[in-house]
Amino acid sequence: MSKRLNPSKLQAGSKTRLLGKSILFSKEVASTNEWAKKLASQGAPEGWVTIAETQTHGRGRLDREWISPLGGLWFSLILRPKQGFAKAAELTFVAGVAVAETLHEQYALRTQTKWPNDVLVNGRKICGILGEATMKARQINAVVLGIGINANFDAERVLPESIRARTTSLETELKRKIQLEELFSRL
Repeated sequence: MSKRLNPSKLQAGSKTRLLGKSILFSKEVASTNEWAKKLASQGAPEGWVTIAETQTHGRGRLDREWISPLGGLWFSLILRPKQGFAKAAELTFVAGVAVAETLHEQYALRTQTKWPNDVLVNGRKICGILGEATMKARQINAVVLGIGINANFDAERVLPESIRARTTSLETELKRKIQLEELFSRL
């Protein structure tokens, strides 16, 4: 299995009616969230996804750097919730549960969520989620949910030494690569 994404296979097997029906792909971007926020401000509809093989300036909560090497699943989803800000903030939690359940069901991994925005496997971070709201006339215009899953790379060799002890990847846990397109479609 390859570390490279095959854009034509991202929707294969997907049963979604809205989320991920339109996918914008790039080999490399600064940040899928920044890309999606720009598109949302230009009127992109709910459900659009930006996805990249690598991010050069991925970030997490509190503007922490998010390392995004080739082989991970790095994408952002544009949502346009009708509820107020408090309900929109819950979307990050819902996304975390969805990732944890998918990783458990697909790969029989022992997952847990670490609020507000991390998914852990065997006590180590495998996924980060960043929810960002854009406002228009004091109302939520869009919520962009960025999801980064450490997948097809050896976390102990690829990630910086400063985060290795608390971070993992699917390849590290499973001792094999997975189909990125299938994981994306399941999510």
